[in-house]
Amino acid sequence: MTFLVVPDAAIGAIAAASIAGLLAFLSLIIAKENKTSEFRQAWIDSLRLDLSKLISNARAIRGAVAVEYAEKSELFDATESYFIEINQVAVAVRLRLNPKEVACKQILTGITELERLMIDCPSMDLVACRACEEKIIEQAQILLKSEWKRVRRGELIFSVTKWIGCIVILAGLARLVRAAFQASSHRVSCKQS
Repeated sequence: MTFLVVPDAAIGAIAAASIAGLLAFLSLIIAKENKTSEFRQAWIDSLRLDLSKLISNARAIRGAVAVEYAEKSELFDATESYFIEINQVAVAVRLRLNPKEVACKQILTGITELERLMIDCPSMDLVACRACEEKIIEQAQILLKSEWKRVRRGELIFSVTKWIGCIVILAGLARLVRAAFQASSHRVSCKQS
């Protein structure tokens, strides 16, 4: 039986090239997933900002309604900019959230309910508005926490690639050790013959 003897230098070159290729591949995956996580973090920050604007403007409107202006025109003047801002950020939030996801759907439902409650500005139910605001905050905290965990944990492809990379590196090292052991035992058997 004839064995193909691979020189040690060739084994080293093949191992180095394999490791370099694997590291380049892993670097590419990590860079892409890092960028995805950056975008996700920016999305979280933007959503948090828009929701805080929505709630703070709703609270300003509630405060103006509680003052009980003598004329509707005075109330309108006092709250017009708040309503404009609520409309802008409500649309931004709607465009940002996926209505098919449960957590997003609950926030969107809360925003729709808050808008419905605020339609009749002079006689709005201040207690119901406050409860609706709290519901939106509670649901937003749940969503933001889950998204933050996803950013911290990394994207799924990153996690899978990380484990595959570790397995490949360990398998490659095991193969190198085996090849080195076979080469040394082959040399020993050649010397003994």
